[in-house]
Amino acid sequence: MKVELETQVLEFVRRLPPDPKKLLRQALRDLERERGDIEPLEPPLEGFYRLAVAGYRVILSYPKAGVVRGEFAERRPLVYTLFEEEVLRRLGR
Repeated sequence: MKVELETQVLEFVRRLPPDPKKLLRQALRDLERERGDIEPLEPPLEGFYRLAVAGYRVILSYPKAGVVRGEFAERRPLVYTLFEEEVLRRLGR
């Protein structure tokens, strides 16, 4: 599986302290082998998935066969609200 990461995900991981950064980087590498704590999201974010890593979440999409894209990353309590706002912004709403 090819892994693509949005700039926001790369910047979020880069700003983390060393231990969580290491955990998230390994989890993102594991996506190549389709491994990780991945679950589908419910409405209004259906069609997206979440990768859980400690107290962090990465929102994923599968834009085409053989590709997983890290769309957005944030701490667990904030990620769904912030990503929903980001999706609406992308859609121009």
